[in-house]
Amino acid sequence: MIELTLPAGSYDAAIEAFNNGADGVYLGLKEFSARKSAQNFSLDELARLKTAALIQGKTVYVTVNTILQDEEIERLIPTLRRLVLLDINGIIVQDLGLARIISKEFPSIPCTRAHSLSSTALTVSDSSLPSDSPGSSSLVNSPSKRSER
Repeated sequence: MIELTLPAGSYDAAIEAFNNGADGVYLGLKEFSARKSAQNFSLDELARLKTAALIQGKTVYVTVNTILQDEEIERLIPTLRRLVLLDINGIIVQDLGLARIISKEFPSIPCTRAHSLSSTALTVSDSSLPSDSPGSSSLVNSPSKRSER
């Protein structure tokens, strides 16, 4: 099955994406996001969005699309615990070390390694996500067209 997943820089943008046909959204948190110009989400806002997504049968993915220093990973661990409790649909990471930590310490969070993220839409199907390592998948997004492998 193909899933149309759009970027959401705010709660309103996510709801608008859902209302206009997106199957899911991917978003950054206030911390650990490369999209500093976006409003991004606090954990409370993410919880509110996850509730709305469940009601509408939509998915929510969180991006951690920066390369993290050791001290940042230590600060991220409590956030990952909260993401488990929120039952997010997955996490999209750039940092291979973080992907391994998530796969080992938080196996209930599906983890996808993104080689490239932009503000364009992502179309993802389960079959288009080859495994790089146990518990993770890989996704390549081209700004000029949606990936439909």
